Amino acid sequence: TKVSGHAYALPLAAEWDYAALGIGAPGVQAASLPAQSPCEAANFAEGSGDPACADGFPTTAPVASLRPNGLGLHDMRGNVWEWLDDCWTPGFTYKAKPSESDCRRRLLRGGSWSSRAASLSDQLNGWELAAKTKNAIGFRLLRKLP
Repeated sequence: TKVSGHAYALPLAAEWDYAALGIGAPGVQAASLPAQSPCEAANFAEGSGDPACADGFPTTAPVASLRPNGLGLHDMRGNVWEWLDDCWTPGFTYKAKPSESDCRRRLLRGGSWSSRAASLSDQLNGWELAAKTKNAIGFRLLRKLP
């Protein structure tokens, strides 16, 4: 922000979920992952049993190595779990009561290179201690518009 003059932030869960679906822009109708093989657009564990998961990337893949979703966004699932700006709450809801939030734990979305494609659901959700570092956790920043 200091260098560019633009404001950036981690996405909220609702923003990340919208982006991961890959729909909403004019002419976009398909979700980001094809029903036949989630590994065509996501870097999941090589041993997932799906031949498309044998993509040659045993850990993280270089950005944009696989197909983008309908909004043109790459790597929304797989590769690395992504930190969200939301605090963890039991049975997460988008509008948690402040008294239920535990901001020592933050939400994660998307799964990683070590996640099994067979465990794929509409959303791969998780949480971790905010101070945790791991080679399967990363982040995506949103540029805030004026």
